[in-house]
Amino acid sequence: DSEVVATTIMDGDGKGSVVTFRNREGNKSVLTGFTIRGGTGTKERDSSIHNEIVGGAIYCYVASPSIIGNVIEGNRVPNDLLASGGRGEGGAVWLIASRAIISRNVFRNNEASRGGAVFVSRSVHPAVISDNVFENNTGS
Repeated sequence: DSEVVATTIMDGDGKGSVVTFRNREGNKSVLTGFTIRGGTGTKERDSSIHNEIVGGAIYCYVASPSIIGNVIEGNRVPNDLLASGGRGEGGAVWLIASRAIISRNVFRNNEASRGGAVFVSRSVHPAVISDNVFENNTGS
C-alpha cells in the first residue's frame, strides 16, 4: 500500500546507514513497506577496502536479504564525506558478496561517487534486481 510506505519512515538523520545486514541473513529476512531516507553510509572496515563510506540507506555485507516494496530516497555518500579523499559507494544500497533480492522499490534522489542508487561487487551468485523504478540518482 503506497500510503503505508509513504508514512512508515526510517530516517537516518545523516548519522550513517539506516539499515544494516551483516550477519549472513538470507532471503527470508525481508525489508518491505518503508520509506528509507537520510542515510549517509557506513565507514567500511573490511581490510581489503580502504577509506570508503558505503551503503547510504542499506549496508549489506555477505548477506542476502529480500528488499521489496520500499521507497529509498534522499541518501548521500559522495566523496566529500571522506576527509582523506576516499570514495562513497551505493547511495541507496551497497551489496558485497550478496545474493539479495531487490524488487518493486523506488530509488529516488540518492547520490554516491560510485553507484548512485545501487552498488554490487564480489558476488559469485549475483543479486536479483528487477522491477524497480530509478529516478534522479547520481553517481559515476
